Amino acid sequence: MFMGDLSLNQINGYMYITDYNTQTVYELGSYLMQNPLKFILNELEENGKMYLYPLTKRESLSLLQDLENGY
Repeated sequence: MFMGDLSLNQINGYMYITDYNTQTVYELGSYLMQNPLKFILNELEENGKMYLYPLTKRESLSLLQDLENGY
């Protein structure tokens, strides 16, 4: 996975990291998150790395469809 393949998107009011090459979506955090980039930076500063756990293929495709439809 390369950083250039990833993008931050808000879908249905929640923040997700999407990888369009693999059509995989990673849940980033709660709807209370004000600044996702600050969250990622803090996580990397504290732990040195960040683990992303993908949603299921069905959930990912559903969320990508919602994103395409503008939700």
